[in-house]
Amino acid sequence: MGSGSSKNELFKRFCCIVNSDGSALIVAVLTLMVTFTLGTALLSVTASNFYMDQAEHDYQAAYYIAEGALRHQIEAMRLHMEELYASRNYDDAESFFRAFIEGLPVSTPEFKADFNRQVDASVSVSSGNRQGDTMTFTIKAEGSVGKISRSLKGSVKIRYVRQSTIFSYALFSNGTIEVNNNAEVHGNIATNTTTSGGVLLDNNSKINGDIYIGPGGNPSKVVEKKNNSVLNGQIKVSDETTQLLPIMLPSDLEDKGDLIVKNNDERYVSDGGRFNRIKINNNGKLVVYLDGDTVVRTTTMSIGNNAVIELQGPGRLLLYIDRDFDMGNNAVINNNGKPNELIVLYSGDEITVVNNVFFKGGIYAPSATVYIGNNAKVIGSIVAEKAILYNNAEMVFDSAVKDSYPMPIQDYETPGAGEELFTVISYGEE
Repeated sequence: MGSGSSKNELFKRFCCIVNSDGSALIVAVLTLMVTFTLGTALLSVTASNFYMDQAEHDYQAAYYIAEGALRHQIEAMRLHMEELYASRNYDDAESFFRAFIEGLPVSTPEFKADFNRQVDASVSVSSGNRQGDTMTFTIKAEGSVGKISRSLKGSVKIRYVRQSTIFSYALFSNGTIEVNNNAEVHGNIATNTTTSGGVLLDNNSKINGDIYIGPGGNPSKVVEKKNNSVLNGQIKVSDETTQLLPIMLPSDLEDKGDLIVKNNDERYVSDGGRFNRIKINNNGKLVVYLDGDTVVRTTTMSIGNNAVIELQGPGRLLLYIDRDFDMGNNAVINNNGKPNELIVLYSGDEITVVNNVFFKGGIYAPSATVYIGNNAKVIGSIVAEKAILYNNAEMVFDSAVKDSYPMPIQDYETPGAGEELFTVISYGEE
């Protein structure tokens, strides 16, 4: 009886132990399963968030790449426009925009990334119809990172304005122009006249440039070519008549009497002033030191045979002459300088650049007839009421406009100054 009951007791204890271990195992297995499931879910969520964040990063990066390419192209177009204006080679909207389109840079900056995805950018430019002096351009830029791409679109308007109405020509005349016997002009010439034969090219004369005539003029009648004369350019009709403004003579200069350079003598001048007369006798030499604008006014000026005017220093000489401007044979004026370092402003009615004279600079003589004599050579620009070139005379255009120096003519300014020439019309994502 006693041994049977102890066996039963042992059996019950064994069953309790077995039942307890089974429950613990089940609980452990269930715990592991729940932990694994939660870990897998968290890993999945983390991976999903990572890919979403990466996609958002790529999406934003693609936008910035497209925007960078668009801005880069707009700036390249602006610089291209400024280079064309700086060249001063275009006197009408048609030739300006033709040159702009032909030389238009379409470039894409390089983008580098620090992640293992392909980064690309592309740009295209299309032009719209030109309306008068303006033309619009549309720019499209696309940026891509991996499989994500975004596109931006912008439009710009460019305006053409003539930079100079008078000093952008080798010769500008309010009235008639005659180019005779083997005379030659290198550069454009212009006139306000619309009369028949107002521009006469005769006896083997040559114009290496365009001829601009007054508004409404008939090119076939205004320009008359005779006896083997040559025009290596086109005849164009100006949009408007250009008014030659009167010279405002400076009145606040120090009075310095006469300036006389004797025969074979040499004299130096280092500042401006008001002279009764300036006379450089035969073989004399006048050296003018320039420092900024040196302003000289004289009632009369006479330059003898073989006389020389030499300019030295970083500046410009503004030479105002009230009347009587005479030059002798073989005179040399500003031979070693630049045309934009000398502007002669003449209020009289006649200038003769006589035989074999060499002149480098600008001449503004709105009331005068300018005669350029046999074998004389002018490098720069001449503005006059009328102009006549004789045997073998030569004119070569070179700008008389000096950067950062105002033109010495009342109300004269470079058209376009202060005007908006390059305008961004629209800018945004497509």
